[in-house]
Amino acid sequence: MPCTSKKVVLVGMINPYEGDDVGDIEIWCINRSFMQQPGVTRVYFFDNLHQFGDEFIDALNALPENVRVISRRPWPEVPRSEGFPLKATLGAFNTNIRYFQCTAAYMLAHSLAEKIPHVVLCGMYHLHDSLEYFQHKACMEFWLGVAMGMGHQVDIMGDTQLTKPFPWSPPFYAYEYQQFEGLANQVLAAAYRACLSFPMRFMTPEEADSPEMRDHFKRMAHTLVSSHAEHFAMSDEQKDAMMSKKVTEDRQCQPT
Repeated sequence: MPCTSKKVVLVGMINPYEGDDVGDIEIWCINRSFMQQPGVTRVYFFDNLHQFGDEFIDALNALPENVRVISRRPWPEVPRSEGFPLKATLGAFNTNIRYFQCTAAYMLAHSLAEKIPHVVLCGMYHLHDSLEYFQHKACMEFWLGVAMGMGHQVDIMGDTQLTKPFPWSPPFYAYEYQQFEGLANQVLAAAYRACLSFPMRFMTPEEADSPEMRDHFKRMAHTLVSSHAEHFAMSDEQKDAMMSKKVTEDRQCQPT
């Protein structure tokens, strides 16, 4: 059943929502984030259940009965789990665009389809240099634009990189310039072309759930967690110093 709340908070993996209205609003959590979030009303996960492990499954089954668990399909190991209404969600938008790069994008589109007027994003940094969220960022920004175009109130909490340009690009094109922005853009273009030469193997969810691929995705997840942990362990001063050093080195490499 669609919710009747006027506000929904979509909670990512970085930190929980701590607003004083917990208990009076919808709180939808991505993957494991429900394990540290009070007042959760829905949990969404789209990866194969077995990638998360027994602890995740047990925690889902221990949730209060009124908490919905929504995934790509129902899972027998989680009896309350239900399939995501993809067709109905797509039908809520007058477009043939098919662009969902992450669980949060499905959740955001679902909240718009259910006509919840106020959407808050929490715990979603979407760092430019993270291994996974790099490709998610543009997709999330697309759906945030859809939300605002439909007249929804959108708030993004925390030190997020959503709706922000690359660090080397000014926020207002033509009103400010960065002397060496073109170099960075050339590197990105070269990286994009290089990625096109990599092997590509698109799989069905069943193929991706094979023992071999389970191990593969677990290794990827471990790398992701390590990357984020290393980044957030740095102080702001360290990050600023690292960025300043990089800019200085880049300038020293330029021809005079």
